[in-house]
Amino acid sequence: MSASYFLDVAHAAWNGILQNWVIVLLSFFVIAQWIAFQTLVVHYYLFRKSLRKPRPDGLRFSSIEKTLSFQGEQIEKTYEKLAELRGELSKWASEDLKRSPNQYLNSNVSKHTNNSSVESSLVSMGELNLKRKIEAIKAQARN
Repeated sequence: MSASYFLDVAHAAWNGILQNWVIVLLSFFVIAQWIAFQTLVVHYYLFRKSLRKPRPDGLRFSSIEKTLSFQGEQIEKTYEKLAELRGELSKWASEDLKRSPNQYLNSNVSKHTNNSSVESSLVSMGELNLKRKIEAIKAQARN
């Protein structure tokens, strides 16, 4: 095989490319598009974990925080009403005890009426749990 043979083949190929330049150009675009598509597929499979894990945005986080604070207020109001009810019950029990002391000598009513410290500790426990939940949500939002 001589060098002239290779030159003749190259000349014939070049003439074929010049005659069919539209097909060659479209073939180049198809190959480039296929490479871009494969790149996107590989990128999706490598980084899909970050696509699945949405991070809470500011609006959603603020609505969660508002909901938690509203729930905390409702819990506090409930415990305040419970403490008021216990106070009224203890007043009624003490009035009944003043009227007829012999009836309550052997009963346990006076032991269970003065539990205001229990309600206050439950309120503080509820507040602490709420603060922990808010801090956990803030920590998740930062990540």
